[in-house]
Amino acid sequence: MKVFLTPSANLIRSVNNATTGLIKVRFELSKLVEHSREPTLVMRVLDILSPIKLVVPGYEGLVMEPEVGELVRRRATGWVPARTWSYPLNTRVYGPAWKPFLEISKITS
Repeated sequence: MKVFLTPSANLIRSVNNATTGLIKVRFELSKLVEHSREPTLVMRVLDILSPIKLVVPGYEGLVMEPEVGELVRRRATGWVPARTWSYPLNTRVYGPAWKPFLEISKITS
């Protein structure tokens, strides 16, 4: 099992570092139905190492606080609902670079 520490603000680019805190996550190949067409990475929260705090006024409700055991979710503004953070391995530029790290010999759908 490979585990990463990441500042929570790096998980949510759209809010321009609106939070502080530190979480431990694990990258996993998604088993979600919406990712069944191609292998996709998701992140599961393993631990909250320092409290996640909102530091930018006006972002209340836009930042989804991570929960231990759950997949990292991000909330878009407007009519787009909250969704799981994901990284499709076949269609993203750096997708193939993940193969050796994930010990996947061939990424196929």
